[in-house]
Amino acid sequence: MQHIQKFTIEGFRALRGVAFNGCETLNLLMGANNSGKTSVLEALSLLGKLRGARRTRSERPFQGPVSAAAPRVEISALVEGAQVDLAIENIALGGAARIQLSVDGRRMQVERLEQLYRQHPLDMPVSYISPAVHYGWENERIPMFKEAWQADILELLQDFDAHIHSVYLEEAGVTFARSAQIGDAPLATVGDGLRKAFAIGCALLSVPGGLLLIDEIEAAIHPNALPVFCEWLYKMCRKHRVQAFVTTHSLDAIDAVVDAVGEEGEGLAGYRLEAEEYTRVRRFSGRRLYEMRALQGLDMR
Repeated sequence: MQHIQKFTIEGFRALRGVAFNGCETLNLLMGANNSGKTSVLEALSLLGKLRGARRTRSERPFQGPVSAAAPRVEISALVEGAQVDLAIENIALGGAARIQLSVDGRRMQVERLEQLYRQHPLDMPVSYISPAVHYGWENERIPMFKEAWQADILELLQDFDAHIHSVYLEEAGVTFARSAQIGDAPLATVGDGLRKAFAIGCALLSVPGGLLLIDEIEAAIHPNALPVFCEWLYKMCRKHRVQAFVTTHSLDAIDAVVDAVGEEGEGLAGYRLEAEEYTRVRRFSGRRLYEMRALQGLDMR
């Protein structure tokens, strides 16, 4: 599912005129540290609900990616076939900003972000997962587990612990895993990898028909668990019409994604960010990624 077919970041943090064409269901953002991978996710979060990525348990505006560190943002994208051009100037948390937005050439200007949120016609759900979601479990805001997700979440968690046979939410909002081996245990007390997988699982299932943004997908997940995790991720993105953008600097993660998608590479695109005097992007099809990793063993990081 390609909600965003292509996008260009005209100006955001250190990114200037960076284009991403031919976006697919699963999009790998690769490159060295400080190449701008996280900034791409932050910019993409503005194209959903312009409040930013949905990282809260409620509908309150997310206060993360947009900050005084990025006083001007310019993004253009083809979203669900509509050309969207967005510019935000003098941005400050909770304050006034000058905003210009056009959709298919229809332009409007508003004085405050909240007015734009109400008027914006492309209200695409977005979920963002940080690299440290498995730390400070109670403080990290992730979508609250819903019983309707039971089957899909269990399919994921049992890849990490085959003894888990159900997940449930207490009235206090604490999520428990029920295990045939150790009984009931709060998910906050289990291993980092399982917590990270659960957080990503809930994030994906909370945005059907939307965007999932994962920063450092490999963080906290053991290399041996990455293949089955990425298989689940690819399967669920297709099942729930979710488009994912994932950053990584790990060959294990790249290989896991490539293997999950398969030799034909259908639904996969890779983008390597290279930051020198300016940032440039090289796109690789899913098929080309498979050839370069599985057949040639080239380092794509």
